[in-house]
Amino acid sequence: MLKVLVVDDEFIVRAGLIGCIDWKQMNLELAGEASNGQEALDIILKETPDIILLDLLMPVMTGMELIQKLEDLKVKTNIIILSCHEDYNYVREAFKKGVRDYILKLSSTPEEICNVIKDVVKKILDDKSMPEKEHSDYITIDVQQSPAQIVPAGQGYFLVSFYGCSPNKKNSGLILKLSAQWLQNKDFSCINLIPCLLGDNIPAIIAFSDDPGSLPEETEQNIIHIIQGLHLYLCTFINSPLYVGISAFSPAQRVLSKPVRESQKSLDTLFYDSGRYIGVYSLLDALYKNKDKGYSFLPKTRDLLKHQDFGMLIQQLNDFMTWAAEYKPDPRNIKLDSIDLINALNNYLKERNLSLAHMDEEYLYFYQNIANMYSIHELKNYLHNFADNYISLLQEKGLRNMRNDIKDALKYIEQHYNDDISLPDVAEHICISKNHLSYLLKKETGKTFSDYLIEFRIEKAKELLTSENRYTVSEIAEKTGFHDTGYFSKVFKKATGLSPVQFKKGLV
Repeated sequence: MLKVLVVDDEFIVRAGLIGCIDWKQMNLELAGEASNGQEALDIILKETPDIILLDLLMPVMTGMELIQKLEDLKVKTNIIILSCHEDYNYVREAFKKGVRDYILKLSSTPEEICNVIKDVVKKILDDKSMPEKEHSDYITIDVQQSPAQIVPAGQGYFLVSFYGCSPNKKNSGLILKLSAQWLQNKDFSCINLIPCLLGDNIPAIIAFSDDPGSLPEETEQNIIHIIQGLHLYLCTFINSPLYVGISAFSPAQRVLSKPVRESQKSLDTLFYDSGRYIGVYSLLDALYKNKDKGYSFLPKTRDLLKHQDFGMLIQQLNDFMTWAAEYKPDPRNIKLDSIDLINALNNYLKERNLSLAHMDEEYLYFYQNIANMYSIHELKNYLHNFADNYISLLQEKGLRNMRNDIKDALKYIEQHYNDDISLPDVAEHICISKNHLSYLLKKETGKTFSDYLIEFRIEKAKELLTSENRYTVSEIAEKTGFHDTGYFSKVFKKATGLSPVQFKKGLV
């Protein structure tokens, strides 16, 4: 717990500052108050406060004189100047002496004052969390090790991991330093919480009970209650979203790699609830049991791209997100569907000698980005931003404006794909020569007429194979324009790697 000293010659200013700081929430302790520099020096030498809120213009000993005195005595502390607008020259001189920040006494709101103090607390803990230093506040442990030396023999543990902040050692150290500071002066009865830095810079806490008779379920509930308070405290200082995952109960001898995976997987329990930030692995089975319904909008994606119907593409995306929010299937399936969608869009770019890097190099890592998302709201924003940038790229490269005669040709193919149509039939319909149509189709779609027609028929066959109607393979062949069942099966397996029967059984 960091200690704060308030120094100002006006009692009402000191009272106002002390009253506006949320001491409990910010885990701060009032070390005292003083009306001049001499009084403050006596308290500083006795209490060694971590932070001093210091007025510059005071009787007996001014703030500047106190700063100089502390420098002479080699007393290290963190000073926040209390100033008025007219004190500018003094403030500038004070900053040369290493002052951390300043507060305008007459115009700062309580929220602004607390924000300044929060920033200084973060700087203090940040300084103490440099990677090259060793700390007594937390331990470093490899995920292939077990915490058997920490957890008593015969006992088990829960792993509490923190996610969402940038996973570098500096940020991880700050989270652990804040956690250690919050935990050090609290008594949680028989529950022990040991902050630790895991293999890939994952800040975590190993939590266990000292009571050999305690049930894992009871220990888990106590840990959840404690972590709720810790999370609230951490969010006071960390502005970005911070998620917490709690693993299943593990024996002391079990290495940490499995609990790490469980703690990350536990965040799926938060996927459809943007108001919660603490995931619990034990809730997963009940939450997503029998909720693996599929969504079949992906086969339509290529059709929409071929028609350049981007408005409908956005609508499909909205329908997909609405469906997911209503039925709440396993988040893993939603993420996989989203990855498949971006893959389809990416393949369309590749056919035109473009790549996702033309939008933003960050999109090259879409698989990892989507896999690490913790909420449907986050995923929805990502997909919409992706779609907007994708459409902008196609417009910029002139790919949106497909020739009207080729649009008519594609429309004719997709209306008559189940008939015995040929390239001359389509050419006659749009009133151009078959050779010119062949050239334009290749140029606009990247496909020959035959390849385009077969690919479209295969996509329609996939839809029928996965539909609720129980069509036979021969019926589907007839409905998709193949007419010969043997030829249909051969072409289908070449395109998908599976026979129609295997595909229908869900082996895709």
